[in-house]
Parts: sequence; structure tokens; C-alpha cells
Amino acid sequence: MFTLFSIKKLIINIVLCSTTFLFIFCLIETTLHIFKYPKYAYENVQQERVKLIQTILNLKKNGLKAYPRLSPEFIRSQSQKEDELFLSNIGNVFIIGNEEDDGRLITKTDKYGFRNPVDIYDKHSNFDIFLLGESHTAGDEVPDGYTPSDLLRKKINYLVYNAGMGGSGLLHQMAIFLKYGLPKKPKNVVLTIVEGLTLNRGYKELSDNHLVHWINNFKPDYSNIDLSIDSNKKDHLLKDATLELSSNYELSLLTHTNNDPPHLRLPSHWPYLHNSFRIFRFLNLYFAKSSEFEGYPACLKIQEGKKLISGIFHNIKTMVSTYDGHFTVVYLPSSRWLYPKNQWPECEREMISSTSKEMDIMYLDLVEKFSNLNNPKDLYAHVHFFIHLNNSYGHLNRAGYDFATNQLISFLSSNPNSKKQ
Repeated sequence: MFTLFSIKKLIINIVLCSTTFLFIFCLIETTLHIFKYPKYAYENVQQERVKLIQTILNLKKNGLKAYPRLSPEFIRSQSQKEDELFLSNIGNVFIIGNEEDDGRLITKTDKYGFRNPVDIYDKHSNFDIFLLGESHTAGDEVPDGYTPSDLLRKKINYLVYNAGMGGSGLLHQMAIFLKYGLPKKPKNVVLTIVEGLTLNRGYKELSDNHLVHWINNFKPDYSNIDLSIDSNKKDHLLKDATLELSSNYELSLLTHTNNDPPHLRLPSHWPYLHNSFRIFRFLNLYFAKSSEFEGYPACLKIQEGKKLISGIFHNIKTMVSTYDGHFTVVYLPSSRWLYPKNQWPECEREMISSTSKEMDIMYLDLVEKFSNLNNPKDLYAHVHFFIHLNNSYGHLNRAGYDFATNQLISFLSSNPNSKKQ
């Protein structure tokens, strides 16, 4: 039975423990703040989105056809027919990206919505290299002249088509190859898999029934595909949908004086409260072992991943072999440099490496190449806002793209069958 004295003592202990905890918490948080350790900055991300829309609206007022970089999910959602699948950004417009080392860039899309010289696709019947991948392949957040495709054209004078699509996963990239790559019968198809990103996004894409159905029922009858008509329809629908979204953002901006980014109040419940403190990001970074983050290998799904990888590798290799082409897989590191070495799982890398070897597919492991450098982080751009754990730095910077491209050139040069047609 509790006595009055014991209850009083218990209350005092609870108060002392709570006070000690709060003191230590505040001390660590203050220390991290002094050393400018970043927090998740949920609010900063929202303000960044508003700034992006403001930039687009200002450019449009000056007569420039400017649009945000659209997500693959949004683009696919505008498809209207069962045999119709939209896969790329709006064509022949200026795309406004996020702000990294080179500032907020304005880039131009080609006729079909990829980042290339405007008429390169229609001017050529085939390509030496057809690049597949996500934003690292597209060359997001670096100026023209520094993307992988630009560097390949400049360094080895190859005819290159950049079909990189930011935010895409394996299935979306497979569909891009079928729709845009296969008709051109490229000598080399290079698929860049970004560690913890490309495969994880592929898992999510498996739930897109329209995407899966389109891939499974694709028939390479080029005479029935008119990419110009398809692209015009896609651009029209995407422009209308984007205009509606932009108008909603514009209305929200009008409610704030002097066009200042609105102060976005964080909800008080836990998923948002923890964004306000640096200590939570610190603990997540060094102590959490979660496969839920985009950018972190999902080892629990690795058998499902092997099945997905094997199917896509088999299909691409089989198709390119019909016209004596070659298929290369590049494995690019991303978030691993944020973690202590003993906390980074190698399950995905080992699976893709072994699968490529089993299927006799040319495989370039850039993890090994990057690991030989003194500080691999120097090859990545810095961003000033953070969505979650693995967005604490951005894409490859100019030096990073240059290093990765040089490794690819050396790799392809060592294979005589991959040389220019």
C-alpha cells in the first residue's frame, strides 16, 4: 500500500527524471543547432514548393512556357485508354527544377518530353546509346553540358538519347524502353539502377494495374505507333492538368501579403512534431534500421526484387539481342554515404550483381568505384531543405556526373561489341 510519503517521493522522482530528460534533450538539440546539423525541415519543403510555383508563374507572365517537373505517377494518371500510356514530361517546354548547387535551373525538353536536343529523336533512325533511369540519368539539377548524355556526346562523340525520367522505377523505365527505345534499335541500352531508389519505386509501380497491363500486352508493331500524335495528346492533357494545379497554388499565394511564402503551421501530432527537432533526425540516421525510407534497400523484399529484376533484365536483353544490340546495367550509390558502414545492408547490391552475372549481363558497379575515393560525398550536390532521412543531399553534382560518366566510358570501351556503330 502506498503511503503519502512514498507517493510524494514518486512524484518528486518523476519530476526530477522529466527535468533531467528535458535538460539533456535541450542540450543536445542546442549543440546540434550550433553545429548547423539539419533537421527534417518539413516546413522548409513546403515553402520550397511554393517558391517553385512562384518562379513558374512569374516566368509565364513574361511569356515563357514554363512548367514544373511532373511525377511519373501523375503523368501516367492522365492516360485515358487501355492501350495508351503516358511516360514523359511535357514536350518542347521549359522545366523548372529544385534548387541545388547550381541554383534553380531552367532546362528544355525535347519533342517527347525528355532532356535532349529538341529534334534528335526524329532525326535519327538509331542511337549508339539509349540511357534508361531516373533523375540521375536525366541529369537533374545540373546545367546543359554536364548531364551524362551531354558528357557522352562530348567525350566520345556517340549518338546518345537520354530517356531518364525523374522519380521513375523499374517498370516505368521498362515501359519507356518499349515505347521509345525499341523502335530505334540502339546499339547499347544502359539502365542505371540507383541504390535504394529504382527497385523500391518498382515495388510501388507493381500496384499500378494500368502500367503492368500495358507492359504485359505490349506488341512491338511499330507501324501502329505514332509517337507524334501520342505526344501531342499527352502534352495537351498534361498542360491542362498542370494549369489547374498551378491556379490552385496561385489562389493560395494571393492570401499572403507581399507574395511571401506562407507560414505553414505544423500539426501537433507526432509525425509532424518530430520534423521540428534535429535530434530526431540524428537518432534516425545513426540508430534506425528501417527499410521504409526511399533510398534504403528493402532487404525483406529482396526475393520479390530478384523476381522483378530478373524479368526486366531478361526482357530487355532478349529484345536487344534480336538486332545484335547490347544491354548494360549500372549500379549507382546514393544514400549509403549517410550511414555508418556497418549499418548499410548490401542485400540489394549483391542480388543485382549476382543476377547480372547469372544472366550474362554486362554490369558496372559504381559503388566500388566511388568507395575508392577519399570522400564520395563530394560528388553529390547539397540541398537546403529536407523531406526525410535520405534527402539530406541531392543528386550528383557536376563532378559526380563527370566521374560516373568516365567510368561508364571506360567500361563500354573495354567491350569491343559496345563500340560505336
